[in-house]
Amino acid sequence: MLKNFQSRSFFIVSGDQFEPNFSLAAQNIKNTVAVPQIGANVYDVISHDYVILSVDAVNALEKRLK
Repeated sequence: MLKNFQSRSFFIVSGDQFEPNFSLAAQNIKNTVAVPQIGANVYDVISHDYVILSVDAVNALEKRLK
């Protein structure tokens, strides 16, 4: 699936924590950064081509930004 996004960068934001295997897998994907919602910041969001948020991350970020 990621072949269609050649040379693009991804910023993946999860809820409070990632599954250990997901974190390891994300490290193997070029130009991909995966963080829990507490690690999300404006610089990372605007410096990546794609931002992928889990539902838990959206809810937590909404609470954090109110």
